[in-house]
Amino acid sequence: MKSEKNLILTALDFSKCSDNALNYALKSYNDYNAKIIFLHAIQSGYIETNIEKLVDKDPKITKHNIENKLQTIISKKIKKYKSKCDYEIITEFSLPLDLILKTLHKVKPFFILLGSKKTISFVQNFFKNDTIKIIEQAKCPVIVIPEGVHYKKIQRITFATNYNGSDIISIQNLAEQANRFKVELLVLHISDGELTIDFELAMLNDFKNKVSKVTSYKNIAYKLIEGSDFDDIIKQELIPKKTDLFALSASLHHTWFSNLIENRITKILQQSKVPVMAYHYKGEKDNLYLTKLKDERTLQYSISN
Repeated sequence: MKSEKNLILTALDFSKCSDNALNYALKSYNDYNAKIIFLHAIQSGYIETNIEKLVDKDPKITKHNIENKLQTIISKKIKKYKSKCDYEIITEFSLPLDLILKTLHKVKPFFILLGSKKTISFVQNFFKNDTIKIIEQAKCPVIVIPEGVHYKKIQRITFATNYNGSDIISIQNLAEQANRFKVELLVLHISDGELTIDFELAMLNDFKNKVSKVTSYKNIAYKLIEGSDFDDIIKQELIPKKTDLFALSASLHHTWFSNLIENRITKILQQSKVPVMAYHYKGEKDNLYLTKLKDERTLQYSISN
């Protein structure tokens, strides 16, 4: 009896960044026992490089031409990589975001794979609009492949935590993935230096104890970095020598976390040399709270039950 395959959802638009996502999807699908669903949104009246000659006055012919073009590109890639791949192509006259959201609710993918450019204007526009909405509504991880990042067998997964309750759920799921690959899961917290190192270590130990109650996976390491220059730290940590996949929990129901996603993920993608994964658990109530009072000695850290 064959096991049910996981579904990977990948958007293609004939751009270089989507071609990068296609390469990554085809090289990684075996790791997840997956079937890939490739999406392409056909926008009425649009003209893009290498697409204009596929557009016809008859929408049916346009759709047929684009599907053939996608089929040819995918087939050549599969032949190049000398591998077999179970996949499906879905094309519709629609906006890209609408097609992605419609499909993810219908097929419930294991994760969504997207390519991205590093140019500031594109990334800022992309992440404050389409990707934020995808992360908000997806009940699965969204993996973004930055421009120039290529597939590499996973040896270490790094997860950035701020000690939120949703982080524990993410770590529980990431531990399952780490176990799949038999690799280390590194839980990273970046301290802004406002708290004493003893207090930071106490919070980290409390968090470790909470995590140990939801997963039995043993290969989990914890790392605490002190420093106020977030961008510089991320630049040093998100390189292939230190990790192969960077993940974070995107609790978008918190206003401050929405701002974090819009601003910091933009910077992360501009600097990251590895794929970036965003988890979102809509409606999850964080059960970890950090109360900071004026006098550091009166700081209280509690875990709600």
